[in-house]
Amino acid sequence: MSLTTAQYSLLLAASLIGMIPGSILFGWLSDKMGRNKIIDLDLFFLVFGINPIKNTSPEVISDRQ
Repeated sequence: MSLTTAQYSLLLAASLIGMIPGSILFGWLSDKMGRNKIIDLDLFFLVFGINPIKNTSPEVISDRQ
């Protein structure tokens, strides 16, 4: 699966725009709760949030066959 230049640009723009509220929220939370707790929370979301979505994606399943 290859992306066109327009699709790649939209994907990049969406990820950069998504970083703005995330950095504001997690920056504020890390000031309140401490940086180590927030890093642990981020790691939890990475392992248990993104990984199951990635493993059950139809594109990933179809690529394995």
